[in-house]
Formats: sequence, structure tokens, C-alpha cells
Amino acid sequence: MKVSDLFIQKNIFELYHYTRLENVESINNDKKIYSRSILNEKNINPEYITNSLSRSLDLYHGNHYYVFLVFKDDHPFVYKSRNDFRLKMYPISIEILDEPGVLISDRVATDNHVKLYKPEAALQHL
Repeated sequence: MKVSDLFIQKNIFELYHYTRLENVESINNDKKIYSRSILNEKNINPEYITNSLSRSLDLYHGNHYYVFLVFKDDHPFVYKSRNDFRLKMYPISIEILDEPGVLISDRVATDNHVKLYKPEAALQHL
């Protein structure tokens, strides 16, 4: 059984990626969502949702190699940021969890107490 099948059994069919509207054209043209590390390699300078402290913490913890996805299509961050900028949500197939190297965090990845899990182990911790 694939890892994604375990999530489907729990009625989780998609993950979601949020980005600022200013980044939509680039994502749609490339048909890819890149990690911050690849964005830097390609000299792509997106508009970020996160602040500079959050991005510094991501770099410190090595999170800049990952694309951040969430399980909810109504993530609390959307409500917190709605007065600052407009967001686009991209639904991502749950089958992404079958790809090698995927990690799932039990909370915001910059939290000092975050725990990272391989997808097959994450369900019991979420």
C-alpha cells in the first residue's frame, strides 16, 4: 500500500500550497512550485508570505530545501494575512507523499519544538 493511500483512508485527499498573487504568473509559466533553495539558484525573487525572521529560521534549520504544504484549505495563516496581501491556494495531490524525501511537521516548521516525520509515521502524530 502506498503512503498516500493511508492518508486517503483518513479522508485526506489533497495538500495545499499558499502563495502571494504576485507569484502566480511565475508558477503558472513554469508549472512548478519551487523550494526557496531552487528559487535562489534560478534567481527567482518571489514575494513571500513569511517575514524575514521566519525565512532566516528556515535557512538555519534547512527548511529552505522544502516546499511548504498544509493539510487544510482554510489554514489560519490565510485569515491572519488577508489584510496584508492576497493569496492564491494551489491544491496538490496527496500522492506527493509517495515521493522520496517528503517530511511532515507536527506544527509550523520554524517552531523550536517541531518534530519532523516521514509520511508513513506522521499519521500517528498528527
